[in-house]
Parts: sequence; structure tokens; C-alpha cells
Amino acid sequence: MHLTPATAAHLAHVRAHLRPSALRDLQDANGPDADCGAAFDFAVQVSRVVYAFITESGECVGIGAACDEPFHDAAGMPWFMGTPGMHAEERGVLRASRALIGYFYDAHPWKMLATYISSNNPVSLRWLTRWLGFVHEGDIGNYARATIPFHVVVHHPTAATCRYDRTLFHPGI
Repeated sequence: MHLTPATAAHLAHVRAHLRPSALRDLQDANGPDADCGAAFDFAVQVSRVVYAFITESGECVGIGAACDEPFHDAAGMPWFMGTPGMHAEERGVLRASRALIGYFYDAHPWKMLATYISSNNPVSLRWLTRWLGFVHEGDIGNYARATIPFHVVVHHPTAATCRYDRTLFHPGI
């Protein structure tokens, strides 16, 4: 697994093949009748950095990105949207996700990362808190156009979380 700046082809592939849970997350945040493709495009547009997760066989299985967090100064808001192919690559996705988090702190002035997880998606909450060092800080009921609660998860940089394997980035950074 390696990370590379996302191209239009990577974005189109992931947009067309989003996992059902990713589509549900977009609908949870934007309303049940939301145009999920437009929501994905908007997230890409406002992001400072957008990377593609590429398997050893060359398949793009996800997009990882971050934008400025609109409610907190000096905070970034990471997001990830994957395809069903990511499930066969969980260890590689985890390793690349950790590298991307380190890169966010290295390349941007963010003092912390904060994101919002649909209460309908306990798997993402577990992934972020158990494996990526995020802390569940509470719930809000009025995120975006949501009609359900969202979990607020926050990541604070530490020496361990800011070290990352630069060789996972292609071309290397």
C-alpha cells in the first residue's frame, strides 16, 4: 500500500465505487435525499490535501484528505472514503492512515485533528479510536444537515503519532 496525490481518475473511481457505509455517512451528514456524488466532490474541493490509497496491484481503494475544521481555529478535519476493495487491504490502509495523519501535522499548521462520525457508523468510530489514536469527546445533534447524532472525535499530536513512514508516499515526500 502506498499513498499518492489523488488524480482525477482516482477520485472518479472512488466516487463511483463508494462502500455502502461511506454512502450512508454522506447521507447521514447531508440528508437522506442528498446527492452523495456532489457531497464527495465538495469535500475534495475544500480539502487542503487529497491522497489516494493505492494497493500493490495498483488499485485505488480509498481517498484520504483533510480540510480546515470550520469550528476550531488551527484544527484540521480529516476524512476518508473507501471502496469495497479496502476490506482486503485493512493492514495496509491502517499503516497508510497513520502515515497520512503524521503528514497532516508535518505539512500543515494544525494543532489537532477533529472529525465527526455518524452514530450509524460504529465501525468508523472504533477504527479511529482504537487504531488511529483519536479520542471520542462527545456527541452533537446538529452537524451539517444531519437529523441524527454525530460523534466528535479528536486527535492530538504526540511524538509517536507524528512519526511516519515517508516511504509510503509515492513519489516520496
